[in-house]
Amino acid sequence: MKINKHIEHTNLDPTFSDRQIGDLCQEVRDHSFYGVCVRPGNVFACAEEFTTRAKESIATVVGFPFGATNTTSLLEEVKYVVDYVSHIDMVMDLHSFHSGRTKAVLDQIKAVRDLASEVQLRVIVETGYLNEDQLKQATEIVLKTQADCIKTCTGYGPRGVSMQDIQIIKSVCGVDLGIKASGGIKNYQFACDLINAGATVLGTSAGLDLMKQQKIFLR
Repeated sequence: MKINKHIEHTNLDPTFSDRQIGDLCQEVRDHSFYGVCVRPGNVFACAEEFTTRAKESIATVVGFPFGATNTTSLLEEVKYVVDYVSHIDMVMDLHSFHSGRTKAVLDQIKAVRDLASEVQLRVIVETGYLNEDQLKQATEIVLKTQADCIKTCTGYGPRGVSMQDIQIIKSVCGVDLGIKASGGIKNYQFACDLINAGATVLGTSAGLDLMKQQKIFLR
């Protein structure tokens, strides 16, 4: 299986500089990756690199990485990037969710959805903090918000994505949501298994290593 079209080439390191953006974007072109995902401060340099491809190729994160941003501040983050990206990955309000305030979670996602109506919205639920019932509940919440996709992990939580995460999410959302698997995807066979289980996008910083592994597997 060729997985490059599923890979969103990611660098969310806080020390990642604009000088390195050119290399990251060139790697996306060289390998025909799905796109690039960077921190908000890097989206402008990406837009300059991609020019006419920018709206198809750039994702960023808001409320990242802990989902601890109040709605007013979160919407300001969205306003800062919305004209330069095609995808926004927002972290769900984890505190409200784990406190049982699901309406607050729902309302915040809807507020972002309303403001960023022209871009793809993906909601990070941080599966490492959720048991099976909680993950099902979180998926049901995302389904109610008209978000486009559910994303598993930030990479800053207790673990990365698991096969079980994708299976549980898929059992709830069916074909009504995209699924972005993220966190700890470094093995080609694991990446293939995630796609076969229902993941539509793979968020990973190991895209180049995965391409080397793919080349070996497909000999």
